[in-house]
Amino acid sequence: PLIAQPPGWRGSGAHVSSSTRDEASALLIGGSVVDMPLSPLERKAIERLRKSLRDWSIQRGQVEEASTSTASDGSTASGSVVLSFPAAATPMPGADAPAPRPSPCAPLAPGTPTEEAREACRLADSRCDLLRFARAQHMNHTKALDMAIEHCRWRARVKPEEITPDMIPNALPSGTWRLAGHSRAGLPVVLVDVVPWKPAEYYSVDEYVRAIAYIFELALARMGPGVQRFMVVFSLAGWTTEMMRPRCRRCLFQLMHITQRIHPGRVAHVVFCGAPRLFQTFFWQVLRPWLDTEFLSNIRFCPRDAGEYLCRFIDASQLPPTLGLSFLGGTHEEFPIPCRSIREETEAYLQSIGGEPLGLTTVSPRATPNTTASAVIERITADSCGTFTGAAQLKIGDPLAVEVEISEQTAAVVWHFAAESCSDIVCGYTVRASCGRHCCCPMRTLTQGTLRAAEHSGAITDRGIMPGIMGKLDVDKSWAGATLLLSVHSVHHASDKSESRVWSAMYSVGVEAD
Repeated sequence: PLIAQPPGWRGSGAHVSSSTRDEASALLIGGSVVDMPLSPLERKAIERLRKSLRDWSIQRGQVEEASTSTASDGSTASGSVVLSFPAAATPMPGADAPAPRPSPCAPLAPGTPTEEAREACRLADSRCDLLRFARAQHMNHTKALDMAIEHCRWRARVKPEEITPDMIPNALPSGTWRLAGHSRAGLPVVLVDVVPWKPAEYYSVDEYVRAIAYIFELALARMGPGVQRFMVVFSLAGWTTEMMRPRCRRCLFQLMHITQRIHPGRVAHVVFCGAPRLFQTFFWQVLRPWLDTEFLSNIRFCPRDAGEYLCRFIDASQLPPTLGLSFLGGTHEEFPIPCRSIREETEAYLQSIGGEPLGLTTVSPRATPNTTASAVIERITADSCGTFTGAAQLKIGDPLAVEVEISEQTAAVVWHFAAESCSDIVCGYTVRASCGRHCCCPMRTLTQGTLRAAEHSGAITDRGIMPGIMGKLDVDKSWAGATLLLSVHSVHHASDKSESRVWSAMYSVGVEAD
């Protein structure tokens, strides 16, 4: 059996699961999900999680302080402890050489309480990361805190930022994992070819864990402004029975654990290209029980010739022609295997593109012959005012978009969207302006947000009341010359969620002037 295309997928390449539908419009039109106005429940969850993490970090610091005091004079430390993490000291002339790198055959050792406390402080200072953990556990504070602590302990044990290629001598040179370009929505793309994947040659499963941590850190470093996720493309055409042995299974279980528990919400979409029936049986019988519903909805099986599907979300210039035994339809030459430290790889990548990576707000989705995902139904110029109405027929998953140019006379923009035969719709808006400089990030976001359909806010037709969304945005004078992009999505179809179904949309946009 094949996994149907998730209804949350949009033409921009960003996936939105059923429990986080509010992110749909922001991901399509180029906004950062975490920068959107949060609900009171989300704000409360973030603050509770931040406070609990800081308390836990202080407790870990006290454990380290107590153990140090006991080792020095046999007594335990008392009183409050203020955490301080000094920077690494610069070696003095004539000093001993730094300690050698851990051997790849050595098992991963648990981090010290101070290292765990440092990771907790780092996580507590990141609002977007706290939101990811809270949403992953559906705002359950206890479960989110347990997952966040597990994340901190894992990072203190693995130390991803310190991993170098000499610590993964077999997993990295094989070329199984590589980094490609970016999707149309600005998400980094990770490529995985199973043909050279031979875990039996690794020193241990810990080497595979270091390899995954290394690749994930590189992908996170390539995220541009507003980007919080990346997508992974697997070529499974070379899958064999050797890849289902016990050590291979342990590696796969570690991969699922890292993507779901350590980096929740980071993987936007997973594409399996050319999966043989052997892998499909293995996936459903062995791997499926370890995948939660949210992550499973991000997975799509494609034939070996996946170019037609991938071109909807990734430009051909960002992909190689082939990946292993699968055809991707790209025009870029084969991407190199990472062979330097994370910092050196990131600096070399930024130098190659001439600046900061593309962000969600800088990538414009492009239409292909098989999709109208980037179609802008109406463009309202800056010198226009009044009410603009219309209707459109779109496929399920394709958005309806309206652009409004903002002038000095624009006072407010009012909109009303309604959808027929759809059980739920989501509207997102963003105001984008030029940065005024020549670089790879020419646009910046001034404001953005998301609205859900409200009861009794739809349009009345001969078939009943269509679900609708009403909204108003007061325009600031400093926004003159910017562009307001409105985008509405059909999240689910009332009777059929297949791609062949279409949804009817009606819109009315009013521009008020001073």
